[in-house]
Amino acid sequence: MALPKTAKSTLLQVSLLISCVLVFRIIYIDIYLMLQQVTNFSLTRQAAEFFNNYLALFLTVGCDILAIWLLHKYFQYGENPFQRIVIYLACILVISAIGAIVVNHTILFGTLSPKEEGFLLLGSYITILLFNTIIIVCGDVLLYLKQSKNAIRIEGDKKRKAQYQYQQLKQQLNPHFLFNSLNILDYLVQNDEKQRASDFIKKLASIYRYLLNTGENRLVYLSDEIRFVNLYTDLLKERFTNGLEVHINIPEEYMTRQIIPCGLQLLVENATKHNIISQDKPLHINIRIDEKNKKIIVSNNLQLRINPQSTGIGLKNIEKQYMDIAKKSIEVVPTTTEFIVKLPLL
Repeated sequence: MALPKTAKSTLLQVSLLISCVLVFRIIYIDIYLMLQQVTNFSLTRQAAEFFNNYLALFLTVGCDILAIWLLHKYFQYGENPFQRIVIYLACILVISAIGAIVVNHTILFGTLSPKEEGFLLLGSYITILLFNTIIIVCGDVLLYLKQSKNAIRIEGDKKRKAQYQYQQLKQQLNPHFLFNSLNILDYLVQNDEKQRASDFIKKLASIYRYLLNTGENRLVYLSDEIRFVNLYTDLLKERFTNGLEVHINIPEEYMTRQIIPCGLQLLVENATKHNIISQDKPLHINIRIDEKNKKIIVSNNLQLRINPQSTGIGLKNIEKQYMDIAKKSIEVVPTTTEFIVKLPLL
């Protein structure tokens, strides 16, 4: 009965690992003891000679770094593991041989007998082999951990982006907002206010067009977001009549700066969701620029509802977007009379 391909690969890797352990056992126990008996071999002395030979040391370390980089570039973990292990070992063996030759090049082919030269090379080779194994294994592990951390971060960014797009999609299809808009439209039609109804439909269509057009964008121009907020607040004013005032004071030179899409709209929506709005208690929302810190400020007077349903998802979503895109945080400043949010301009 033939073994499955994955089982064969695993068996091959285990066999190769056992072979490597046996080889290192032979080198660092049997051959080491033999060299001690025949040549009075000292690992400490050989290591000192290697570290004092700067040419051999820097050449070996340079080759180790190059080998680690090439392994990670062309032989990723999980892709053809047998081939990677073979090349991994070949790099260690070849670089160690180069280092041993460089350390002993001045005394090779001289007065020593071939047997003595062989023992000398073998002693240096064993020492440098141990050094290379430590350097390459540690470097490989550190680079792998770094790449794994980056991969986790990238996956986290993708997940947060997907969550944002999901939240944006929910907002686009928000049945509550659409229900209120249709009620307002029905009221305008019932009262034969054709022009207001027509304007309302155009603004509602423009809002959804903006949401659809910015669905894949990570940033939008402030000028576009301001136009969107104006459309959105116009629809809100049809619902709240004289109870809502939105004041926007943005100098023209800031209109080419960028922010996350729907950032301002979400803050306006949060203000209307959590505060009482009436003709007797109007809600004032102010949008302005903090020129010193290059931020856009959205503030509103506090007149909280008795049972405001708040999960904080909107602000958390904005915060995550800014961190993912620019590594910048938003600033939330609640006071006894105002709720203030500052968004970085990008």
